[in-house]
Amino acid sequence: MKMRLTIAVIALIFSTSAPAQTLKMAAFSDNTHAYYHALLVEALAAAQKPVTVERRLDVPQPRIGSMLEDGSLDVHWFVQSPERDQKFVGVAVPLTNGLIGQRVLLIRPVDQDRFAAIQSVADLKASGLVGGFGQGWFDVAVWKANSLPVMEQAGEWRTLYKMVAAGDRKVDYFSRGVTEIGAEAATHPDLAIEKDLLLVYDRDFRFYLSQQAKDYAAPLAEGLARLQQSGKQAELLKTHFGAALSALGMDTRRKLVLTTP
Repeated sequence: MKMRLTIAVIALIFSTSAPAQTLKMAAFSDNTHAYYHALLVEALAAAQKPVTVERRLDVPQPRIGSMLEDGSLDVHWFVQSPERDQKFVGVAVPLTNGLIGQRVLLIRPVDQDRFAAIQSVADLKASGLVGGFGQGWFDVAVWKANSLPVMEQAGEWRTLYKMVAAGDRKVDYFSRGVTEIGAEAATHPDLAIEKDLLLVYDRDFRFYLSQQAKDYAAPLAEGLARLQQSGKQAELLKTHFGAALSALGMDTRRKLVLTTP
């Protein structure tokens, strides 16, 4: 009996003192990764599978998917799509309570009056104003489903900031999630946050894992559910995005509801 008790105590000490495992994630100089890194770490801690994050700094967007495929990255946050559901190991828990599907526009400051005149999706279509997006983004499918003009940028999507600012590149605005746009506007002073519109569609980010990291899918789903139930996810959202959302004046914006394909 004493021997069995001793073995149990040793096993308990070993299990509680085991070092956290490491997961490789993309990170960005503008700190737009911070909420997703914190959420992942907190969720896996809640599921008693602690991890630390090994950052891969400023990975170009087109490479993130291929790095997730070959195991150079272990996990990333993407807007959910059937293609990604097939290619990666998805964790079917929304990460922003739908905030990523609420979009505000980065524009040239001189164009504010053109956008202020828009009262509906039909008006945006009739205006001929062209939205810029990264190639293959889900937003492209949304804009096309609503017959809105789009321009897809192949390669690094961050070149869209300069393209909009230039005014001669056949792109008039860059649609960004309300959790993203504040930090991005601060680092691109030649652009402005459009003041009146809020475009809304039904989608959210979710975590996708590489095949090598698939064993984290179940505990990550469990941990995310616990964070939602405890209110910790809402607390993280407020910590990382509360001030930015307040500054956007969400309640006073004119809401344009887009058809989600």
